[in-house]
Amino acid sequence: QSADYLASVAERLGECLVGRLGGAELGLAVSGLAPDETKLLGIEISQRLYSICIAGVSAPLAGAHVGVGFMDRSTQTVSTVLAEADMALRKAELKNHFGWHAYERKQLEGGLILGASAWRRLLTAASELNGFRLYSQPAVACADRAVLHHEVLARLIQADGSLIPAGIFMPMAQRLGLAPEIDWLLICMGLVRVEAMAGTRGVYSFNLSLDTLREPAFVPRLSARLHDKAALAPFLCFEVPERALSTVPFVVQELMARLRPLGVRFGLDQVGSDTSTLHHLKSLRFDFIKLD
Repeated sequence: QSADYLASVAERLGECLVGRLGGAELGLAVSGLAPDETKLLGIEISQRLYSICIAGVSAPLAGAHVGVGFMDRSTQTVSTVLAEADMALRKAELKNHFGWHAYERKQLEGGLILGASAWRRLLTAASELNGFRLYSQPAVACADRAVLHHEVLARLIQADGSLIPAGIFMPMAQRLGLAPEIDWLLICMGLVRVEAMAGTRGVYSFNLSLDTLREPAFVPRLSARLHDKAALAPFLCFEVPERALSTVPFVVQELMARLRPLGVRFGLDQVGSDTSTLHHLKSLRFDFIKLD
């Protein structure tokens, strides 16, 4: 049904191509659309795929995502636009079961449109050479602007010293199976920072990827580390994506059961795309949620 729908879109738009890129990945190349029109098309396709899923009784889709890439024939090649669309697709996969994404031009300046092999080399080198930098920003209450906690933000350091935000490199890390290794490295770096600043700047919140939660050794490993550094626990918070509640709910339960007694806090991120997870909000009692 999804392939038939894209074929109908191609027929409606005229000058475009549709085809299978490999496996369950389909591609639609459209000529002559402005960026805003392209984004509207991405939204339309995402919503239609969602409708197909809802209607699928015998074999419903587990999820469908749309990544958008733009091509300027004067500066880009087919390979770079495909790489951009692939990066956007990985970003969309992190949002919800039926997300879409298109990067703004300024976000990918400085040669950040890379293929999978180039991303693997860059991320592997950064992991081996500790090529990441951590920052933090306060999350404040709307009523009185009181600081609730500090969000820990990661940047990847390139050879020229420029920094790549996690919103760009982490989706590719997940695609390449490197997210658990990178998450653990960032947590270890963060613990060193928190240990140096504990008691002076409040609680620090770390994001955990779905792939990291799927790693069997992660929860025991993190639990052992924090039991060794129990004094840091009250200054720590971990945010898990909503999708974890439908894919690895028992892992989330175990994580919270092991660490909450130490004083660790928990947040639920990207909330609102999956109503099947609502009952977990009552049983798990997160300290806060973030609406998508």
